Amino acid sequence: MLALSASALSAQSFEEFKRSQSQSFTKYKDERDNSFNKYLKQQWEAYNVYKGTPLYEKPKPRTIAPAKPTKIKSVGPKISIKVKKIKHIEPKPPQKFVIFKEPKVRKERVEPKKEIVKKEEVKIVKLQPKEL
Repeated sequence: MLALSASALSAQSFEEFKRSQSQSFTKYKDERDNSFNKYLKQQWEAYNVYKGTPLYEKPKPRTIAPAKPTKIKSVGPKISIKVKKIKHIEPKPPQKFVIFKEPKVRKERVEPKKEIVKKEEVKIVKLQPKEL
C-alpha cells in the first residue's frame, strides 16, 4: 500500500513539474518572440525609408481582354506593279581539295637472334677386357 501511494504521489508531483516547466518555457518563448518582433519592426521601418516609389501606379490586370476587330481605312485606290524577274544564278560547286596522307610505316618487330646450341651426342660404349 505504501508503494502504491508513493508511486501515485511521485506521478502527481511529476505532472506538476511537467506543467510548471511547460509554463515557464511558454513564458520564455513569448518574451523572446516579442523582442524579436520589435527588432524586425525597427529594421523594416529603416528599410521602408530607403524604399523607392512603386513602379506601377495601377495594379496589373490578371487576365488579358480579347482584342476588338477594327476596320482598316483605305489609303487610296489599288495599284498593280510589275516586277522584273531576276535571273537565278547557280552558285559554283565548292572546290574539292586533295589531302595527301603519308603512307603508314609498317613497324616490324625485331627479335634478338637466338643462338642454336647443338647438343652433342655422346655414345657410351662398354669396354670389355682384352683377351690375352
